[in-house]
Amino acid sequence: MGNIPYILLGAAFMALGGISLAKGNKIGKKRSACTEGSIIEVKEELISKTDKAGSVERHRYTPIFGYSVEGRDYTCRGVYAYDDKKRFKAGDKVQIWYDPLNPKNAGIKEEQKGRGKTGVVMIVFGGLLIVLALMR
Repeated sequence: MGNIPYILLGAAFMALGGISLAKGNKIGKKRSACTEGSIIEVKEELISKTDKAGSVERHRYTPIFGYSVEGRDYTCRGVYAYDDKKRFKAGDKVQIWYDPLNPKNAGIKEEQKGRGKTGVVMIVFGGLLIVLALMR
């Protein structure tokens, strides 16, 4: 009886990992075409957090990129914000992955790399949690 919460938690991690994988694969399949684009600008955002220890400020940087598909120009904001200001610079050339049926649906190659890793980690963690619960 004491193992049931751990088994349920493990199952929840596995389910969420599966959903994460499916969502990543769906986006990856839609963005099947590739073109070269460039970073137009990098938006800077100041994030402030205050807690018992005090306040902390940090900067986040989100790339805005431009690209052309069949003679039409598109602009898109990166999905992720990065802590490193030097990661992207205006004028940098980047690979753009886009949906051929909807070229507005696009992302830079940097953002395609990590898809699926989180889902796999969650599935493995959930499976280990279930195995450990059953071994108790």
